[in-house]
Amino acid sequence: MFTELKSQLIDSAPQTLQQLLLNSNIRQTNDGYLQFPGSSLQTQFLETMNFLKTPDTISLNWDEVCILGQTIDGDYLAGDHYSTTFFIPSSLLADDTEIHHMPIIDALIALENRTLDSKIISKFN
Repeated sequence: MFTELKSQLIDSAPQTLQQLLLNSNIRQTNDGYLQFPGSSLQTQFLETMNFLKTPDTISLNWDEVCILGQTIDGDYLAGDHYSTTFFIPSSLLADDTEIHHMPIIDALIALENRTLDSKIISKFN
């Protein structure tokens, strides 16, 4: 699914992928593991961030990060404009956050192809 979506993208920005998912009416992966609710997830994430904020929680420039999806377990999938993908646990702990130096669409393709190992985001079908 994500390989096909990549061919339709004009760039690798997560916001572009988010808009394509919305336009294509794709709200979740085929197995339902990852949900793509649109821009409302960004607001919900920031509210959760403010509620759970401690010196141990992740801190990024949120103007440059798009929260694209959330697992059924509450973990987050995010990307920035600099070709970095973040897998953020529901606890938002910085030490547990995974950083992958690839655009978010490539991380999703790697998860779909079962070639990206993550302790946070499971491989899916």
